[in-house]
Amino acid sequence: MKHFEQAIANALHEAERAILQLVELEEPVWSNIFCIEGGKSNKPFSVGRIRATGVYKIYHKDDLTTPVVIGEGSVGTRKGRHVTVMRNGGKSKTHESGSSSPCSTATKMYKYDSTLTNYFFQWCELPKSISSHYEAILIQQLKPVFNDQKMAGL
Repeated sequence: MKHFEQAIANALHEAERAILQLVELEEPVWSNIFCIEGGKSNKPFSVGRIRATGVYKIYHKDDLTTPVVIGEGSVGTRKGRHVTVMRNGGKSKTHESGSSSPCSTATKMYKYDSTLTNYFFQWCELPKSISSHYEAILIQQLKPVFNDQKMAGL
């Protein structure tokens, strides 16, 4: 039972740290909007963290105020997946290992406009503990056309 009690103590300590982190959070700072293909963000990832987590928005060139996609997770990885699917004709890319990288929103983007440079990206860095909640609220409020409401838990 001693090992289980230690596991409980570790989990409680981790939860306490997460609560303190949430209480100290301020309104997120969003990057500038930049071309999803080759554009540069004015917001660097946290020092020493290449795979920053957070929330992102994708816009179409026809309306740079209303996002067509909202997502969360490892921002660079998610951006890369959208780009890969767009470059692959709107289809999931199958890797040598047999695994694939599906992205239904990128497929919808491709069907709407297959020109990758017509899409723009914006992101903010947030802890994983809050990013999925923030994503769900943004999807519910902004209703991006290429998101599946059910995928965001709505």
